[in-house]
Amino acid sequence: MTAHTALKHNLNTELWNNFSPSNRMEMARGIVAFLEAHNRLGEDIVKMLNLGSGVGITSSCLEKAHPFFHITDIDQIPYRNEVMHKRYLQNDISSLPFRDGSYDAVFSSYTFSYLGNDEQVMREWLRVLRPGGSAYFVFHAPHSAYLKTAREMISANMGKDFLKLIKHYPGDDYRGLYHWFCEKNFAWGMAFKEEQKFLSYAHEIQVCEHLVQVVAGTMFQSDQEIADFFKAQGAEDISVNILGLDFVARSCENMTESQMIAWFVAFRKGLK
Repeated sequence: MTAHTALKHNLNTELWNNFSPSNRMEMARGIVAFLEAHNRLGEDIVKMLNLGSGVGITSSCLEKAHPFFHITDIDQIPYRNEVMHKRYLQNDISSLPFRDGSYDAVFSSYTFSYLGNDEQVMREWLRVLRPGGSAYFVFHAPHSAYLKTAREMISANMGKDFLKLIKHYPGDDYRGLYHWFCEKNFAWGMAFKEEQKFLSYAHEIQVCEHLVQVVAGTMFQSDQEIADFFKAQGAEDISVNILGLDFVARSCENMTESQMIAWFVAFRKGLK
């Protein structure tokens, strides 16, 4: 493993503990509104598992938007009491420590896209969903505003300079990264007066690079491809939709690709 590769892994893990996207509440409200409008939510307690949850901001937002959700988070990042969701388990999300049918619902936002849409991983996720239970997934989408923004960020002069310079960083984690960059070019210290802001940018630009160079090549290309994928997994009542720039979920017929940020998929696990 090169120093650059190790850095990306360690840096992202550390910074994810403090990563707080501002749009999570909007997304949660948009998803819940869509599910309610299509009679996919009731007033019974729903024991749900959030796969690849990060620090659990999305789970907290979903529970606020629909108080009947009772969500457990699972991810590989270390637990930190001051920032994590109240129910969190640190574990490999491709090999779950739960019995078959343990949950009423499963949810994941973007994580499956970063795993390359792996069929074996999805089988494992659906294994812990009870027969007749519901699944809700958000996936990265080609030609989306999200992907367009990522391409713009790594193509900008600052992004290109960062990605070029970081290849020569001698360390194997984020410690010392800010000061090393400032020593190489004083402009980094002028652009980022605070180390944490620089590290947040470093995290973001590396995520964008990975999204463009790796994830984009394995994204679901169409709603039909998604439907076929989940039919093969035994899913029923499959609804493939688009999350718009306003984070409202709509049917694919009602929006152009340029207006979408992601796919949103809802279905039920077959009873057999």
